[in-house]
Amino acid sequence: MSSQIPALIIGGGNIGQAIKKVVKNNAHVAVWDKDHKKSDAKLKLEDTIAAAELIFICTPSWANREVARGLAQQLGVGYPESGAQNTKKDHPKLQAPNAKLVISVSKGMEPSGKLTSDILKEELGGKCDYGILAGPMIAAELKQGQPTAALAALSNPKKQILLDKLFKNTNLNLSFSHDLRGLALCSVLKNIYAIALGVAAGSGAKTNARSVLTNLALEEMLAIVPLLGGHRETVLGVGGLGDLVTTGWSEKSYNFTAGCEIGQGKKVEDSEGTVAARGIAKLLGQKIDRFTVLDTTCKIVQKELPPSRLLKVVA
Repeated sequence: MSSQIPALIIGGGNIGQAIKKVVKNNAHVAVWDKDHKKSDAKLKLEDTIAAAELIFICTPSWANREVARGLAQQLGVGYPESGAQNTKKDHPKLQAPNAKLVISVSKGMEPSGKLTSDILKEELGGKCDYGILAGPMIAAELKQGQPTAALAALSNPKKQILLDKLFKNTNLNLSFSHDLRGLALCSVLKNIYAIALGVAAGSGAKTNARSVLTNLALEEMLAIVPLLGGHRETVLGVGGLGDLVTTGWSEKSYNFTAGCEIGQGKKVEDSEGTVAARGIAKLLGQKIDRFTVLDTTCKIVQKELPPSRLLKVVA
């Protein structure tokens, strides 16, 4: 038990709870959420941050900056004095290490066009190591112990040892990449294309048309990621193609189901994909015209085109 990694998960939703279950044998995990019903730690957030060696951000992508900034303000804070309440007594296995690793599982971007990798660098760079974890990770399947794989990209490759230990002998097979920006881009793009595949399904497209659309989406990702500073090979891995298939075809995917509702003419709340559709247009600028599926999807999300227009891309 003493070799367990002290970890904190910020965000007690489905994916946060799923990661906790996956790593339960290798880590002593505290979960914190602003909704206290989803939190299982007795410690105050600042105490839990101080105790953790590894911190997962499992909030929606639009909260990434706020969470990262809050973490930056707490970095370097050690354990409270021995007389403080609700500290070591409540979590005796947690220890305060000298350096932390912050991993974002959020898959999106700001409307400004800033990627998760940009946000983490701006808020945490020089204060701690950080990275992104992405891949086919449907929370319900992770909780069931179903096997999957994911890709991690870190600002400091030396911290791969820590993550490798965390996911050792779990149902999540972890590999690593040096392409932090490319992985962030794949996470954004696959969400937007999942919206597209949902719009197609909601508009009546069957398997043939959706398969063609998936292929077109992959071709566009292979061109866009290198154009914006990532590596082409990242697109072909589990953080790109693997996640695209999962997010774009699963009824458990919020982006896919949001796209279905758009295709049916329903009003939907923002998802990471709809928010990213606004941001990617700013990031690509006029170059977005080169990518028909992406451009059409973004315009449908912004109600500049009807959902039925997407099917004309396939025909």
